[in-house]
Amino acid sequence: MHALGKTLTKDPESVRVLTSVKLGWLEVEFTMKREPQIRAVDRIDAVLRLSLPSQLDTAIQFLRTQAEIDRARRKSEKRRAKRRMK
Repeated sequence: MHALGKTLTKDPESVRVLTSVKLGWLEVEFTMKREPQIRAVDRIDAVLRLSLPSQLDTAIQFLRTQAEIDRARRKSEKRRAKRRMK
């Protein structure tokens, strides 16, 4: 999994592999260049399918900064307020 993470990043030092024996999960964390998440998901998914043909389940998540979380919350609140006014 470490080698797989290295193929997806230009910063091999950013790759971390974490295991959860209790949950039966293997997690790989790494940094990627800034690009639209949908393109990154497609690329990650393609690499996983080629490298791990017998995989059972895949979850791809993107970490967000606190500023991004706050922005999304404000945007959501504006949408809710707009719906209430109708």
